[in-house]
Amino acid sequence: MSEGIVLPPIRELLPTNLPKISANEKDIDNLFLLADGTYAIVDYEAEY
Repeated sequence: MSEGIVLPPIRELLPTNLPKISANEKDIDNLFLLADGTYAIVDYEAEY
């Protein structure tokens, strides 16, 4: 059975309004600080 993406444990759920970061996207769905000090950005796709 596949385990998906293996990441360190989540240390903190962070706010997603990032005014100092310039990107092509207006919003991201979730931003997590991981236990090893890296970040995981989760963006869910949907069609209207």
